[in-house]
Amino acid sequence: MKNIACLMMLTLVSFSLIGCGMLTDKDRKVIAEVDGEPIRRSDLRKHLRDMSDEERPFIQSQNDLLRVLNTFINTQLKSELATELKEAGTIEIERDLGRDTFMEKNPEFKNMENLQNTEELGFTQGQIASMKAQIEYGIDDEMDILYQEAAIQFKVNELIQSGNAKVSDEEFEAEYEIKKNSFKSLEFIDFLAIKFPFNGNQSAAAKQEAAKAYQRILDGENFEDVLTFYMQRNKQLGMRSAMENNPDKPLFSQFWHNVTGCKQGDIIGPLLLPPHDQMRPGPNGQAQSFKAPAAYIVLRVEEHRPPSQKTIDQAKPEMVNDLLAQQVINNLRDAHNVVVYKEELWRPEGYGDQYKDSMINVGQQTQ
Repeated sequence: MKNIACLMMLTLVSFSLIGCGMLTDKDRKVIAEVDGEPIRRSDLRKHLRDMSDEERPFIQSQNDLLRVLNTFINTQLKSELATELKEAGTIEIERDLGRDTFMEKNPEFKNMENLQNTEELGFTQGQIASMKAQIEYGIDDEMDILYQEAAIQFKVNELIQSGNAKVSDEEFEAEYEIKKNSFKSLEFIDFLAIKFPFNGNQSAAAKQEAAKAYQRILDGENFEDVLTFYMQRNKQLGMRSAMENNPDKPLFSQFWHNVTGCKQGDIIGPLLLPPHDQMRPGPNGQAQSFKAPAAYIVLRVEEHRPPSQKTIDQAKPEMVNDLLAQQVINNLRDAHNVVVYKEELWRPEGYGDQYKDSMINVGQQTQ
C-alpha cells in the first residue's frame, strides 16, 4: 500500500510539472521580432499588467491583442528615435511643458511641489517627499511622450522637405472611413453686437443697460439705430465678431447655450461674454491681441451655419499629418525588421479585462 501511495504521489507531481512546463512553453512563444530579437507572449502579458487601469484597453479578441502588440512595438521604436535625436541635440523640449501637461492631467497635485506647512494638511515630511517624487516620475513619463511626438514630427518634416511626402487617395479614403465621425464642421455664428463691458461689481449696471437696449429693439427701433446711439457715446460699445462652437473651449458654453440653432436676423440678449482674447489694430496697423473684459451684449445674427459632416476633401488637411506620421512609423518598422506573428497570440475570447477581477462569458477561452 505504501508503494502504491508513493507511486500515486510521484504521478501527481509528474503531471503537475508537465502542466507547469506546458504553461511556460506557451508563455515563451515568440509573437514578434524586432531587429531579430524576440518578443514573447510573456512580454506582452507583463506589458498589459503594468498598465494603469485607465490605460489598459478592453481585450476581447485576438485583434485587440494585435493592436496592443503593434502599439507596444511602435512605442519602443519611437522612444529609441527620440533618444537618438535628443542626444544629437536635434530636438529639445522644456521640462516646464512636461510639468504643465502632467498637472493638467492630474490637477490634484497642483501646488504640492511648493507645499511647506505640512502639519495643517496632516501629511508627514515623508509623505510629502513621496508625493513630490511621484510628481517628478509623472513628469518624466510626460516628457517621454512629448519627445516621442517631437521625434516623429521631426521625421515628418524631413519627409516633406525631401519632396517624398505623398499620400494616396486610397490612404485618405481609408483614414476618412475610420475617423469620419470626428470630421465635423463646428456650428458657426457671425454677429453684430452692442457691447456693455464691466469690471468687478459693475455687472448689474451693465446687464441693466443691455436690457434697456434690447427692450428698445423689441419696442420697434431698428437695431442699427440703437447701435449707432451707443457708438456715438463710445465707439468701443459696438463689435463685430465670428465664433465657432468649439467643445474644447468651455469658456463660451453659456453663450452657445443661448444662441445655438439661431437663424440670420435673430436679435438675442442680454448675453454674458466672459473675459476673452480679442484682436484690434495696433500702432503699426497690424492686428494685435488684447484681453477684453467681461461684457453683456445684445447681438444680431448676420450668419449662422449649423454643424455638418465634412467631406473627404475638407477633412484632408486634418488627416495628412497623421498619415505622414504613420508612414514614418512604417519606415521605422521596416528599418528595424519588425515581424509580427499574429497566429502565435493567445485567444482571449471569453474574458473581459482579464487583468482585473471580472469575466464576461461569451465563449470558451483557448490557448
